[in-house]
Amino acid sequence: MDDEDLQRSEADRMLAAAIYLMSCHARNHCPRLACMVGRHLELLGRHPGAGEHVSDTCKRLSNAWEAIRQHDERTVRVHNDVALKLH
Repeated sequence: MDDEDLQRSEADRMLAAAIYLMSCHARNHCPRLACMVGRHLELLGRHPGAGEHVSDTCKRLSNAWEAIRQHDERTVRVHNDVALKLH
């Protein structure tokens, strides 16, 4: 396996990890998971083994996942405030 194959293989693993994290986030909307998804996408956007379309898409989506993280944090804060008032 040459260097280019290794880079593509690493990019594939990172993309698989990002997709897995997205599916985990869909179940619980955790801000930390959203942050991890965004970070994986950001890294993939700069990875030399990622194809041009994957790279461009990941760069755009990393910003969207930052907005998702911020929304999740606000939602968690509201839920925590409500829970405190109920106790």
